[in-house]
Amino acid sequence: MSAAIVDAFLSSLDDEALDRLATLLAPRLKPEGEPTSPWLTPDEAAARLRCARKRVYELVAADRLPSHRDGRRLLFHRDELDAYLTGAT
Repeated sequence: MSAAIVDAFLSSLDDEALDRLATLLAPRLKPEGEPTSPWLTPDEAAARLRCARKRVYELVAADRLPSHRDGRRLLFHRDELDAYLTGAT
């Protein structure tokens, strides 16, 4: 499908239809660079929290940030980090 056809189609939609289309497409779209797995490494968790990796380890040690272990590996679930950020935990 050409870009001109897509542009013509999108310009013909009203706000309600565009909102519905956005809702349907949202699960298929992911921010650039966002991993597909819900499990994050300490570096990825720090990037998501916008803090230093050391701060992530401090929050885990203080039992303020939920974390999981896979053997020796420390992992964080994206949904739990989001809940922490919103104060839901």
